[in-house]
Amino acid sequence: MRVLALTHLYPRFDGDNLGVYIRQMYDRLAAHHDVRVLCPLAPRMEARAHAPGRVEVAPFAYGLPRAWSTFGYGGGLTGEQKLSRASLLLAPLYGVAAMERVWRDRGRADILHAHFLVPNGSIAATASGGRPLAISLHGSDVYLAERFAPRDTRPRIALNEAAAVIPCSEDLARRAIALGADPARVHVIPYGVDASLFANCERSSGARAEIREKLGAGDHPVVLFVGNLLPKKGVTFLLDAAAAVRRAHPQALFVIAGDGALRADLERQAATLGLGDGVRFVGALPWAEIPSWHAAADVFVVPSVIDATGNVDGLPNVVLEAMASGLPVVATAVGGLPMVVKPRETGLLVPPENAPALAEAISTLIGDRALAAACGARARELLTSELSWERIAARYAELFQTLVGHR
Repeated sequence: MRVLALTHLYPRFDGDNLGVYIRQMYDRLAAHHDVRVLCPLAPRMEARAHAPGRVEVAPFAYGLPRAWSTFGYGGGLTGEQKLSRASLLLAPLYGVAAMERVWRDRGRADILHAHFLVPNGSIAATASGGRPLAISLHGSDVYLAERFAPRDTRPRIALNEAAAVIPCSEDLARRAIALGADPARVHVIPYGVDASLFANCERSSGARAEIREKLGAGDHPVVLFVGNLLPKKGVTFLLDAAAAVRRAHPQALFVIAGDGALRADLERQAATLGLGDGVRFVGALPWAEIPSWHAAADVFVVPSVIDATGNVDGLPNVVLEAMASGLPVVATAVGGLPMVVKPRETGLLVPPENAPALAEAISTLIGDRALAAACGARARELLTSELSWERIAARYAELFQTLVGHR
């Protein structure tokens, strides 16, 4: 089977954090099928050689010098969840170039796979030429489609044209159906994890001692957040919760790993709350280092919210990686999080935008080590047995083969 993929998010070089989850799925799929990924040229894009059993990455230019080719790669939405000016200016050039490239390469494909309803689903639907099309939904794309409906009908048309719509969570599935997707063509397939990397993250490893020494944590509880510092991540509520937790557990240390538009505001909030050394903003971490930080932590927290514009996470891959590492999770009951965070089984769920509830759940796992260990063990079992990338890629392959057979 030959798969032609279109995405504006894909790792540009070895060690790039962007689009890792898309690459990981295709790496497994390419072990048995031909996979060619079309993605926009970027300033830091490295050349990739195609080899048997490997994904073929085919970057395309869109009429600009490489230094100006900045469409996609996480820069589409501003901190206020509005389309950035650069994205608005570059979108028409990207759309024309992507459509031309799909049109030119579709002859070598049995199926087209577009990531993100906006813009790639609409582009691929127009250029498919009758080949079966699958559209994967990730979260921000559905948010944009909802925001511009009904005056922009292209997402609805793409959903109607697609042979399969693949949201990563039940929440996105409901929203896609509300936008016009045929329920019979909606197939929920969550993200997976690199089980070989994260499942072997030992709590007593040297990495744990090294990072905790760097933080000055000693044997005190460490609560870890990993993600972009944007409104929908809910970190402002986490900081309020941290102040409450530290009143009961003065030695608890909160680590905020990530960067983004809200970082300066969050640092000011932490100072106003008097958190001092009780919270550390360590910036964005290279993806390869994440397992070591998991090893250093005792609790992982995902305080996601539905922001003021209606945007919400689909299913953050960071939570799956933390669970595969054996970390108990405190998460809010929004988006796809309830699919994997089961109360008192793999972690604790709390209402969104509720700092007291968040603080109580974190304090529970800090204070009850037996419960925390049991949740972490069950979380790791769930992720390694059911949500490894090998299992997820197999589900994609089975669906794609069905669509090709029905062509």
